[in-house]
Amino acid sequence: MFCGVNRLRNNTIYPFLKRYLQQRWITEWAEMGERGKPRSVCGLTSTGWEALVGKLKEFPDSDASSGDVFRLCVGLFRLLRRPDRERILTARDGYLQYRIQQFRELDFEEIPPSLQWRIPTTRFFVEQLELERKWISQLRFQNQNTPESCIFG
Repeated sequence: MFCGVNRLRNNTIYPFLKRYLQQRWITEWAEMGERGKPRSVCGLTSTGWEALVGKLKEFPDSDASSGDVFRLCVGLFRLLRRPDRERILTARDGYLQYRIQQFRELDFEEIPPSLQWRIPTTRFFVEQLELERKWISQLRFQNQNTPESCIFG
């Protein structure tokens, strides 16, 4: 899934490519394909890299609530400086703490038997959130102990 779409289609990709070409974020060239037909290939320009890093640095609160966006950012951490990585980790961890608190405040005292499935389901969600917080702690340790010039991995 990418941006809420299960399968990318031409009418999804080409408008982005056209816009990115106009903004000079990407460049396009032709290469010979596997079957001998020419095909278009695109690559990021220096302006494109700057735009990508700028978008990664933004990481608004709305992104902190998305596990998919967070994992994408972590995958691209090597492009960011230590303070930017730390800010992203802090934002996501804060969101996870908030969600854990919400789940823990649920009152299960007066649940009818037909809704008892909610208890193990809620416990499962909390365990998943706590596991992600543990992973974030490991990423924080790595971030603090990795020289700024090294690729974050």
